[in-house]
Amino acid sequence: MKRLTPKAWARATRFVQEHARPLEQALWAYWFGGAERDRVVAELARFQNFDGGFGHGLEPDFWLPASSPLATTVGLQYADLLDLPSSHPLVTKAVRYLLGSLDPHELRWPAVPEAVNLSPHAPWWHVDPATGRSAVEATWANPSAEVVGYLWQHARLVPTVFRDRLTERALSAIRSASWPIGLHDFLCWERCARFLPAGARAEVTERLRSSLPATVEASPAAWAAYGAEPLTLAPAPDALFYPELRALIEDNLDYRIDAQGPEGGWWPNWAWNQYPQAWEDARRAWAGILTVRTLKTLRDYGRL
Repeated sequence: MKRLTPKAWARATRFVQEHARPLEQALWAYWFGGAERDRVVAELARFQNFDGGFGHGLEPDFWLPASSPLATTVGLQYADLLDLPSSHPLVTKAVRYLLGSLDPHELRWPAVPEAVNLSPHAPWWHVDPATGRSAVEATWANPSAEVVGYLWQHARLVPTVFRDRLTERALSAIRSASWPIGLHDFLCWERCARFLPAGARAEVTERLRSSLPATVEASPAAWAAYGAEPLTLAPAPDALFYPELRALIEDNLDYRIDAQGPEGGWWPNWAWNQYPQAWEDARRAWAGILTVRTLKTLRDYGRL
C-alpha cells in the first residue's frame, strides 16, 4: 500500500499555492490549514451572478460569464462541501435561479445557453442551434437529476407540489435510462439520490447499483484514458457506493499517488483541442481542482 510521501505532499502544497485558483487555495486552507470557511465562501461568491446563478468559468471547461444551470450545480457542489445551510444567501439565490430556469414544457434544465458558443469552451459544451442542446445533454439526467437532488436538499425553499412533480419526472427518467449509465449521468443521479426521500432514494440507488459494474472501470489503463475511476464514484469511505467499490479502491489509490506530476499537481486527462491558449488556462484551473480534491481523498483514505 502506497502513501503520499512528505516530499510529495510538499510539492503538492506548493503547486496549489502557486498555480491553483484562489477558490481552490481557500479550500485547501480550509481543509488542511485550519482556515475559516468564510474565506472559501467569499471566493465562491465571486462566481455567482446577480440573478443567483453561477458562471465566469466556475466549471473550467466553459468560460461563459452568464449564469447556467450546469455551473450553478457546480456552485451547489461547493456549497455542499462547505455544509452551507439553505438559509445561506449564496444557496438561497442559487435555488431561486434554478427554480426560474426550468424548461416548463420538458421539465428539464438546459445545461448551458446558446451564448456559451461565444466564449472559449470545450467541444462537448457547444450548443447546436438546431436543437438548443450541447453534446452532454443526450439524456435528461445531466444536469436535471442533480438539480432535483438540490431541490430536496434545500426543500424548505421549494414549493411542495413543484418538487413532487419533478421527483416523478426524475423517477420516470431513470426507469427508462439506457444501460449502463454513463459516468457523468451516474454522478448526477448519485447526487440526486443522496437527498431524495426514502422511497425514491431506494429506487434510484438500486438502479445505480445495478449499473455500477458496467459503469466503473477496473484497470489503470482505462483510468488513464478517462475511464470512470472507482474514486470518482467513491471519493471518501462514507460515499454511497464505497461498499461495492471497496475491492478496487486500494489499487486506485496507488494509481492516484503514482499519477502526481513532477511539479506536484494532478492534471486532467482530457483536452479541448480548440482555443489553445484558453485551454491551457482551463487545464491549469482543473489541475488545481484535481490536486486539492485528490489530497482530500488521500487523507480521507489514510494515505497521507
